[in-house]
Amino acid sequence: MIEQTRLSRRAVLGLAPAALLAVAAGSFTPVMPAPTGAHPIGRVMIHLVDRRRRDPWKPGRNRELMVTVTYPARATGGCPRGSWMTPTQSKALESLNDYLGIAKGTVNWRGMLGHARVGAPVHRRRGGLPVVLVSHGVWGSREAYGAHTEDLASHGYVVVSIDHTFEAAAVEFPGGRVEVSAQRPSPELLKNIEFIKKMMNARVADVRFVLDELERLDDGHNIDASRRPLPPGLPGSLDLRRTGMFGHSGGGFTTAEAMFHDRRIRSGINLDGQMKPPFDGSYGQAAQRGLGKDQAFLLFGGGRLINPQGQLVNHNHVIGAANPTNDDTSWASFWKAHRGWKRDFTLRDGAHESFTDLQLLFRQVAGHLNLSVAAKLDPRIGTVDAGRSILAQRAYIAAFFDLHLLGRDRHLLNGPSHRFPEIAFVP
Repeated sequence: MIEQTRLSRRAVLGLAPAALLAVAAGSFTPVMPAPTGAHPIGRVMIHLVDRRRRDPWKPGRNRELMVTVTYPARATGGCPRGSWMTPTQSKALESLNDYLGIAKGTVNWRGMLGHARVGAPVHRRRGGLPVVLVSHGVWGSREAYGAHTEDLASHGYVVVSIDHTFEAAAVEFPGGRVEVSAQRPSPELLKNIEFIKKMMNARVADVRFVLDELERLDDGHNIDASRRPLPPGLPGSLDLRRTGMFGHSGGGFTTAEAMFHDRRIRSGINLDGQMKPPFDGSYGQAAQRGLGKDQAFLLFGGGRLINPQGQLVNHNHVIGAANPTNDDTSWASFWKAHRGWKRDFTLRDGAHESFTDLQLLFRQVAGHLNLSVAAKLDPRIGTVDAGRSILAQRAYIAAFFDLHLLGRDRHLLNGPSHRFPEIAFVP
């Protein structure tokens, strides 16, 4: 979140999914890597309205959210594969042509498909399905983490990705209405403590509202504000006693804060996000006080963090403790304060946006078109092999939630693994 203050609006809008590239009609069409779990997957987008809360960014309106629910499906026959992104986000990707220095039409941004089938019936299980919430980075999009959300769903999780309206880059609502960020993204704004507090309060309230709505869904209610049909079997399919959350950048900060304020979330992952503003110690309760002893938390850092001096350093709980003047101290503070289960891993040779689908998209486009754009891409997505990076991330994220929500130990989280040399264990 805060550490990536150099991202432009165009770059944020570019947090888009893709992986392998196929040639079709003279252009590349990005497609995602297949999920690794045993289940086929389904997807539905749900419009939520909080009628008890005014929007913090637009006080004259009730708070509205869009969420994508990705889930294990019972069958997918007759259900179409959904477009990977909404039309609004697909159109935004066209700005990447200039960033990559390629001609319009070279990449078929709008042709991307996910693996989830729209409206497929839910694969129900006795006792219900565990739930994982997802929060995006500041000025980002819920659509930027498809490689993770689809994979978790294929392993039996109901994954609920949240767009934080009027802070997200652009949110498309039913009927084609689009709401963009209420603020012009800038490094200066991310140094404003009052803005950070307002943003985080809104995000935590969003998460808690979504949890309330999921409880209504589990009671059998159609929670879509327009009462659009939900996939067969979705109402009443959840086990909210087993709820986890992960987020990237500002979403990692959101995950920790939401867990501090709402004990319904049992386990969480921070993907390379600072956990309190470095310029003010008055905010960031999880980092200062830790979480509950029964709440597990995983720190998962990129290989590079831009510190206040503009230097690239590893992001983990050790650097802040060793050099509190120059480095992010929030992870070190959390590590010291948290008395529950905790681990810290680093993606070697990664960078901040290695945790988004952007790493897959950029590396494949650059490779297929023989683009010399390392100076642009390496600081953003690192030099780690994109395919190995996503494979390793998927394994560690699934292993964490399997352990803490399902009680299944993959024996991956207690130290280094020879299977994934891309991942460093930080003791």
